[in-house]
Amino acid sequence: MKKYLLISILALVSLTGIFCTTNAKTYTTPSKKYVALTFDDGPNENTTPLLLDILKAKNVHATFLLIGQNIQQCSGIVQRIYNEWHMIGNHTWDHIVLQWLSTRKIITEVQKTQKIIKKFTWYTPIIVRPPYGAQNGKILNILGRYHLASLQWSLDSNDWELPSSEKLVQNIMDNIQPWKIILMHDTLTGTVQAMWNIIDAIQKSGYTIVTVSELLWGPKYIHPGSIYRKGQ
Repeated sequence: MKKYLLISILALVSLTGIFCTTNAKTYTTPSKKYVALTFDDGPNENTTPLLLDILKAKNVHATFLLIGQNIQQCSGIVQRIYNEWHMIGNHTWDHIVLQWLSTRKIITEVQKTQKIIKKFTWYTPIIVRPPYGAQNGKILNILGRYHLASLQWSLDSNDWELPSSEKLVQNIMDNIQPWKIILMHDTLTGTVQAMWNIIDAIQKSGYTIVTVSELLWGPKYIHPGSIYRKGQ
């Protein structure tokens, strides 16, 4: 009897996913053709609200990696990011290469950003994206000590150098695969302007856009000191 019960449970999980609960919401673990949109370097008082408007209109949730020194003057935007069910991560205080710094300064870069995010949202991030993706064993050990994981990416949109919306969409769609974590920047006007077409192209190809937390099956599966480049 137990054997047949286990088979039934596994079949149900494969069809519907596992329901996970956080203090923010309940969601279903992704099972196929899911990708995560991630946005670095914000918040920006001009471009981030426009991006949030688009995401809200399309009913899409993304992951924002915030620079600490940008938050004070954009606190309302940070609160909106959180209130509209997007995931928030830490992108250090002033976007410096962490490998250049002493242990003490790395901790300061990360902890100052953690504190200011929590100040305006009551949420403590569980992921850090090291600027430029630069990391080493020392950085991972520090992140682990402070209950943080490193978030990398598996699809670089190259939005900072592509000259047109069409080329940006094409680059993403030429390289998209299930479970990809896509790197973009909400500080770039061109990226924001292209988001209508990017989201449409991704969805028309049969993908569902989720947050990094959803892509990784929920917060309890994001382990401090680990590196995440794509979903599993």
